[in-house]
Amino acid sequence: MSAQTAVMHASTSSAACICHVRQRRATVRPESQRRQVRGVDVCHQICVAMAQTNGGQPQAPSAKASDVNSNGARQNGSTPANQDGQAIAPKLPGEAPPKAKPKSQPAKGFNNVNKFIVPEDKVPEFEDAWHQREEVMQQSAGFLGFSLERKDDSDFVATSKWASIPEWEAYSLSEIARRSHLPWGVYQYVPAKGEGFPEDFIPFIKMDNFVNAKY
Repeated sequence: MSAQTAVMHASTSSAACICHVRQRRATVRPESQRRQVRGVDVCHQICVAMAQTNGGQPQAPSAKASDVNSNGARQNGSTPANQDGQAIAPKLPGEAPPKAKPKSQPAKGFNNVNKFIVPEDKVPEFEDAWHQREEVMQQSAGFLGFSLERKDDSDFVATSKWASIPEWEAYSLSEIARRSHLPWGVYQYVPAKGEGFPEDFIPFIKMDNFVNAKY
């Protein structure tokens, strides 16, 4: 089959391949170069046979499992594919695997500690105020416990335990908690670091540190 005949045959065939372009170029070449067209004829015949077996459209063969290496790429260096021959994105050299999402950490427990100096004549009223507060705290979300300790004649330590700081804040900002006040004449120490929030409306004594929330 000559090069010109091959071009005419390709134009009427349902299969199309790059052989047609090469054959058209071959028709204008010198006689010394037209010998290379014979190989093009063979390529065209293969393309036509593939089109007839695939509904009129040439189809490239899929990758076999043996042609795919452990990284998902074909061993001959072509497009990466999985075990089923489907193309996948190649891995970049030195690319780190995707990081797992960090697990949410549980809320940290919180103890609010307040230390007071209470005059002797104010002790019964002071203790009664805290017992009333404890009843309200027991109905609040996140409340874990309360204790009121008397260290000596005038020093008291009130400790409330909570599941988290936001739950303690929800209680302290409630209307019933804001209406609860300790008796006049009571003083408080500045909370140390990690002890929590100071009591509202109670004056401080021995102010060696800045007065703020410390937790």
